[in-house]
Amino acid sequence: MRFYLFLFSLSMLFTACNSAKIKTTDFIEKQWELTEIDGAAVTDTDFTRTPQLFFKSDGSFGGNDGCNGMGGLYNLENEKITLSEVIGTKMFCEGAKDRLFNSLLANADKVKVLNDKLTFYTNDKIVLVFKKID
Repeated sequence: MRFYLFLFSLSMLFTACNSAKIKTTDFIEKQWELTEIDGAAVTDTDFTRTPQLFFKSDGSFGGNDGCNGMGGLYNLENEKITLSEVIGTKMFCEGAKDRLFNSLLANADKVKVLNDKLTFYTNDKIVLVFKKID
């Protein structure tokens, strides 16, 4: 009996671990708009325009950082995300938190999608939260 209980416990553990995977249909080909940055809600004065991201099925992404257009490549394995070859325009926007946004995005190591929210983490701390927009 203990053996069967052990097998049941293992199967539940593996099921829980597999549920952490992001379905690409929840993530790509959708427009995402920033709602929180570094634990605070985004306000009208934080950025010249609200930062947005769009991830494509070909492994590229684009958007803006609240001041400048940006784009690059991404790699997603389960919840681990890596951004690379990121480029962007270099306009100056007074008072914008674009540098903070770029730093948090570049250092993010995990991403989750739940209830039309895209959340980026660094060392298990929430750093950026986006909502899906139409």
